[in-house]
Amino acid sequence: MNGKECRVLHAFNCRVKPNRIEGKQPHDLQAFDDETSRRKQQQSAAPNIRSVTLWDKTKEVTASQLLGDRKWVDTLANVFDLSTLMINGMSVSEEDKQNADVLVDLLRIRLKNHVNGRIAEESKRNDPIWEWASKNVPVCTAYMILAGHLKSNFQSMREEDSLLPADNNNFIPYTRFPNRHGVYLQHDRKLEQKIRSGKKTSFGNTVERFSKRIAEHEKGCKAANPASNFYKLYPSKSTKRSKSNTKQGLFEDLEHVIAASFDPKGDAAQVDNLNWKEGGVVILSAQDKLRVVSSMKEKPYTEIEKFQLLMSYLFELAYDLAIAPDVNVSQSPGFESFLIALASA
Repeated sequence: MNGKECRVLHAFNCRVKPNRIEGKQPHDLQAFDDETSRRKQQQSAAPNIRSVTLWDKTKEVTASQLLGDRKWVDTLANVFDLSTLMINGMSVSEEDKQNADVLVDLLRIRLKNHVNGRIAEESKRNDPIWEWASKNVPVCTAYMILAGHLKSNFQSMREEDSLLPADNNNFIPYTRFPNRHGVYLQHDRKLEQKIRSGKKTSFGNTVERFSKRIAEHEKGCKAANPASNFYKLYPSKSTKRSKSNTKQGLFEDLEHVIAASFDPKGDAAQVDNLNWKEGGVVILSAQDKLRVVSSMKEKPYTEIEKFQLLMSYLFELAYDLAIAPDVNVSQSPGFESFLIALASA
């Protein structure tokens, strides 16, 4: 047996022995991939959202119920100015209603994984805000159906698939309404995938809107030391980081489109503190309203601004859930302002 064969035999005989330095099995590749390990743990972990519900499920509002209410559909279209998206008018078919209900089930499954995967603290995973969000998923699915923001075959999509279309035909470039508030998406033109959802809301005398937020993202992607996972994975082509093999794409590959927008000072958005049956958009019980009004007392927000912030968080979350998890660069759970406020209350 020559020297080469001896080395091969020795390596074979040592294959089950731990590494003397690290004490790890040589074949345990997962130990060298923290991200893979984290994702597998998330997938295998039992849901930690508590089973106690804060609303009577026998009275649960469905997406088909919302779409069957002409007054609510008109209110939704008015608040979000859906006339800018509609091609065939605001008619709602029975198929639309059925699809919206199917989508609710899909997003609620993803919501459980979202909460368990992105929130480390059990107290925050069990925060009432997540049950409120689950209760309001039908609002978002009804909107997505009306706006044409879904793949035509989304019903057959797997949990790891994107529910959003590969094109932006029914999405508006943020440059068309740079001064609005709401939710935007970042679309990778090369991947033909939405890779992140975000929201922009600011209140007070100086209102900063979509255009300001996109400019902040560009600055973050140009930074030598990225401050977020998004900035790390999408460096600007002007940086040394653009040559990295770990990037997912370049900031310049992204198209920024509006998912849902409103004018915070306009008359249409002044109903955001009302329950859907009262002429509002979202589902709000008396307890929900009290919780929102009593939150963030240290902030100079008016009552209506708190509800507009809540609605923006809701739609940001819904679109985040619709993005394919493998390309979604966001690590934020959502509702951060409310989680912090409730935790400190």
